[in-house]
Amino acid sequence: MKIYTKTGDKGQTSLLFGKRVAKDDLRVEAYGTVDEANSAIGLAVSFLPENPGLLDVRAYLYEIQQVLFNVGAELATPPGRRPGWEATDEHVAY
Repeated sequence: MKIYTKTGDKGQTSLLFGKRVAKDDLRVEAYGTVDEANSAIGLAVSFLPENPGLLDVRAYLYEIQQVLFNVGAELATPPGRRPGWEATDEHVAY
């Protein structure tokens, strides 16, 4: 199984649409942090007991994860391109 891209490292990584940026670029740090938050929520949900009274909590956490996933995509999209999703005031207030 191939686990490499054959594009070389040289301290860079690709954003969506192929733009290369430094691995220490602020946007890479930002979408990595968003991904970690999303993962932590997923882990927390996995420890929730199967309880009908927690269905609303699960649904709310799932919604937050969807927004975080989209925020990560937006952060990984270079300027001048559109990720197919855009943050709204409602998402920011979330």
